[in-house]
Amino acid sequence: MSGPEHVTASLADLLADATLGLALVAGPADARYSALRWPAREADRPWLAPGDLRIVVAGGADDLAGPAPTTELERALRPPPAVLLYALTPTERKLPPSLAGRPRLAGRLLPAGTALVTSPPAVAPELVARAALRALVRATTGAGLALGAPQAHLLAGLEAAKPERDLLERLHDLTGTDLVLLSAWGDVVARAGAGNWRPRAGAAGAPPVAAWGEGEVRLGGRPALLLHVMQAGRRRGTLLAFDAPGWARPWLELTRTLLAAAAAMAAAETRAETAGAGALLSAWLAGPAGAERLAPLLARAGFGGGAPYRVGVAEVPRGGAGAQAHARPGADAAAERVREAVEEYFRQRGLSALTGAASDAASGAVTWLAAAPGQGAEADTVGTDLLAATRAALGAPAAAGAGSGAPGRSGVKTRGAAPGQATVRIGLSRAHTALGAAARAEREARLALAGAPAGGVATFDELDPVAWLVERPAADLALARERVIGPLLAADRHGKLMVTLAAYLAGPTDPAALAARLGVHVNTLRNRLKRIEELVGAPLANPETIARLWLVTRPPP
Repeated sequence: MSGPEHVTASLADLLADATLGLALVAGPADARYSALRWPAREADRPWLAPGDLRIVVAGGADDLAGPAPTTELERALRPPPAVLLYALTPTERKLPPSLAGRPRLAGRLLPAGTALVTSPPAVAPELVARAALRALVRATTGAGLALGAPQAHLLAGLEAAKPERDLLERLHDLTGTDLVLLSAWGDVVARAGAGNWRPRAGAAGAPPVAAWGEGEVRLGGRPALLLHVMQAGRRRGTLLAFDAPGWARPWLELTRTLLAAAAAMAAAETRAETAGAGALLSAWLAGPAGAERLAPLLARAGFGGGAPYRVGVAEVPRGGAGAQAHARPGADAAAERVREAVEEYFRQRGLSALTGAASDAASGAVTWLAAAPGQGAEADTVGTDLLAATRAALGAPAAAGAGSGAPGRSGVKTRGAAPGQATVRIGLSRAHTALGAAARAEREARLALAGAPAGGVATFDELDPVAWLVERPAADLALARERVIGPLLAADRHGKLMVTLAAYLAGPTDPAALAARLGVHVNTLRNRLKRIEELVGAPLANPETIARLWLVTRPPP
């Protein structure tokens, strides 16, 4: 990924600045640098390059005298920088032995050609950093005017209806680089150029590309630069640039900043709409009586006309998101971050959603009602995608083994759970179409949540009544009864099928005796049993089917 020479500034200008008080310890006084890096900062570590001026603060780096082969200070010298500035502090007023004079320790030397400079304890290293950056800006004299038009072309992308897509197109215009922007959960949000790379599931336990560390990677057989888009402490996306030349790097950095700004603007707009949406959600979930009254408001929010929707509930460990930034009264910061991530997930998919967050002493709860994305594979990935989005919102690592479908509590087939990850867990309802079914859908989501492990997702469709039904209250029993034998009850107008089923469950081993007890011919019995199997969608010969039917046909206590 090499390219034309970078603009450079001279160390000599910094040494000549009396306000900085820099002292040259070793190396050339006229060393030239093209970038400023702080090796102790995680965001800078993947991008250390030979032309750097690197700042190391005394006391924040180990001495090379230690036995560890890769100390902080040693890492700060790889690859060799143009300038290493060692910032002395009021408590650390001398160079460590490994850097004093012309150091030689255990066969290791200060890299040849690297200038070693110290700043005095009274001068903050940030002051030196600002001076170094000003020198780099001055070095662009003559090029600044030429950069104005490309920068304006790129900045105009923020005004587009879909700034993510427009920014990538404009960056491609400037650099010719193939670009892909991934969401926090790994979906392609936008792309530009001729490349057709798409994320795919990796080996079991492998994190998605969106969760990789920054730096140079290979994807689809091509070299790429991977840069995370961060906003308010959250990973909002991942920018991939394929075969990017070295001179394009500053434009990638600028675009990353603009993408973060676009995410911040979207978050601000969302927060302004949240209070009203949360109130509408609460009213809708209160019960079916108000659904008809709310219909005009729901239609404006994107719900109605028989379109399917699902309710989801996430349980969030309290206090997992740090500061209470943007948290509304009654909502923990962690729950608020998860709510924002859920809202962003559905917004990027073009699906209507209403969200709300609340907290108690133990945990936060985020509830949402969103348009169902359809059937098949797309619908099946909603839970795992939402888990990835919430993990990114809370700064948690990607779950190993996501999508494994391991059985969880209550016999639920859970997805996304990872050992030792007590993060968010999610429960999802079935898809509903009637506006009056929202409260029922919320109850389904909470039942599914009860069967989901920490860091996992469960759906009501997968809930196994055998594991939990006998301990549930009457309202829960009614929901399970509807799911298991609802079609049977609807089709059994005269009650003959239910009578037959009850008799069969009481003594299924002797068809002739059963037919005699019911007063029907044995062929009639067989036809009824076949019809029952069709309506419940499972063979009566299956012991699990018998157990489910037995449980849901028990009279209420």
